[in-house]
Amino acid sequence: YTAQATYTPQATYAPQAAYTAQVTYTPQATYTPQATYSGEILATIVVTTVAPSSFTPTLTITSTVTTREPDTSTPSPTVAPTNSPQPTNTQPPEQSATTSVTVYMPDIADIQLSIPNYSRSQWSHWSDDDGDCQDARHEVLIAESFSNVSFKGSKTCQVNTGQWYDPFTGTTVFVAGDLDVDHMVPLQNAHISGGWQWSAAVKKAFANDLSDADHLIAVTASANRSKGSRSPDQWKPPNQAYWCEYAKDWSRIKYKWGLTVTTAEYSALQSMLSTCSSSVNVEHGAGGSAVPVTVDDPAGPVGGADCDCSGNTLNCGDFNTHAEAQTCYETCGGVNNDVHRLDGNKDGSACESLP
Repeated sequence: YTAQATYTPQATYAPQAAYTAQVTYTPQATYTPQATYSGEILATIVVTTVAPSSFTPTLTITSTVTTREPDTSTPSPTVAPTNSPQPTNTQPPEQSATTSVTVYMPDIADIQLSIPNYSRSQWSHWSDDDGDCQDARHEVLIAESFSNVSFKGSKTCQVNTGQWYDPFTGTTVFVAGDLDVDHMVPLQNAHISGGWQWSAAVKKAFANDLSDADHLIAVTASANRSKGSRSPDQWKPPNQAYWCEYAKDWSRIKYKWGLTVTTAEYSALQSMLSTCSSSVNVEHGAGGSAVPVTVDDPAGPVGGADCDCSGNTLNCGDFNTHAEAQTCYETCGGVNNDVHRLDGNKDGSACESLP
């Protein structure tokens, strides 16, 4: 380090009318540098103005010398601790991608009006086939929870809390009462797609099928009621990331049970399958040709549901119109006894998503 030994002010200096310059200089009397040294010189000049008639400026330089050893260490990242608990299993596990998936598409058929009325009471559901007091609905809630569930009573019959991922909306739910257990292929859609001709035993088996993990799924009540009995050409999950899986499951279930799809439904399924990350090969059950659905003894147009007020046996998908749902809702007691949970926001109007 070398300090300027002398300073020579300007021989002639003409100050401004009002001027004060101040610079302070304090050299270090004795200085011994380290073996390796990096020096910094910081010069600060503070100028203020005053208004004397005559002024003789004094110029002083202040130098600050800072010594430090060179930084040869390797910086380490700083991790800020947090006390916020992190959720676990807020969505399903990642599925491993495959190069190709084969989807068997059901037969294509037009829906005929001359089929029997749909009645949900003919599709006996939420049965307890294994006799453990947990019906099909609660079996699904237990199977699909990503955490241990709690029950409403000591008998462990009805699920109270857990952790569920609703693939329709991409949200996580912790209270079972906020969920509906949805039939991937709604019962009314199964009815008009060929299920009307099944025996009572087959209808019951379809309504309570636990052998296929995608046949019955827990979703938010609002999403299930928005879907109702609509097919993919009429309703799609808001969560578009689920479209591929939704179309594969819908097609597989209908193919497995020998149900049909309409031309519009088929087109919608093909569109949703195009969102899959892996290639999809579509195979047809019996050539994919139209197979009209007819009966020898027509029983009138497809209509509404039987209104049974003895238990929670209906949802909005069982009605064709808001008027049908409202009539059943009021028959069972309205807002004071909404046994079927048709009025989600409790405003006195049932199934407002229906036409």
